[in-house]
Amino acid sequence: MGFPNRQRELLEERVAQIYDPDSPEFRKYLSVDEWMADHAPLDADVEVVKAWLKSRHFTINFEAKNRLLIHFSGTVKDFNESFATELHICMRKNLLHSGDPFPVYCTLDSFTLPKFVAERTNGLATADLPAETGTLVKEVGEVIEDYPGDQAYGPPAFFGAYNMLPLFEQGITGEGSAVGVVGAGTYHSIDLQIFWKSFGIDRRCRRASI
Repeated sequence: MGFPNRQRELLEERVAQIYDPDSPEFRKYLSVDEWMADHAPLDADVEVVKAWLKSRHFTINFEAKNRLLIHFSGTVKDFNESFATELHICMRKNLLHSGDPFPVYCTLDSFTLPKFVAERTNGLATADLPAETGTLVKEVGEVIEDYPGDQAYGPPAFFGAYNMLPLFEQGITGEGSAVGVVGAGTYHSIDLQIFWKSFGIDRRCRRASI
């Protein structure tokens, strides 16, 4: 379940000034304490919602330090009764791995929240089935060079999209700098390696579990 930023208009104005070279606030980034004091959800509001969830027999598993999100779990029966809906298990198309569809929760009706909860939150972010446990399936395939052509969305396109060409013209190439690439659930290590090999990108790849 998500919670909204406070003073959203002020936050947007601050961000615009931070990135405006003509503003006296240019590059004066907010500290964590400043953001929490002015824009984080009120701790009292989060506690009210947590208390309601606990009264509905849910367990609070995680609370983001910035108070923008809490994760809770419980039974389908309690969920349906608390949010005036009915969860179903549907099959979702899978574009990764073997392409086999996978089960997800779905509803035919919208959720309903008590007014005092709705006024303090952005509503439910997602409802997930319990994660499967066990050993991850090993990636298959071979790292090959597969250059997609000059018109593909590769490094040259990135350079233009992020206005990096003027830097290159000044002799700024980024040599000596390091960039971290994190492969998450929707990425595969082998795909990243094929991309790097195809475009001749030198890198050191370290796989880590998060």
